[in-house]
Amino acid sequence: MIDILYFITFIILLFFSIGLMATEWGIPMNNNIHPEMEDIDPDEELMIVRFNKKEEKEKDPLYASLQNRINEIIEEYEDEDDDEEDDDEEDDGDMVVRR
Repeated sequence: MIDILYFITFIILLFFSIGLMATEWGIPMNNNIHPEMEDIDPDEELMIVRFNKKEEKEKDPLYASLQNRINEIIEEYEDEDDDEEDDDEEDDGDMVVRR
């Protein structure tokens, strides 16, 4: 008896959930036009701004020199890190362990 009740409940909930998904979750869609768009013709071309696409542009000489200095500093810093790592490899065994 419980199996039949469970099965019937499952079928009812299945149909109800499919019905909600089919009707866009029961939310009515408003097709209202924004007040600022009422005076614009459908054929009129609008200006579009895209912020996610980088465009190649002429580099500013000050920006280019700044970027070069930053790259040089980064390279010097990486070289210093490499030298410190080499020193650490050569100085193995200087640690004293006591029990």
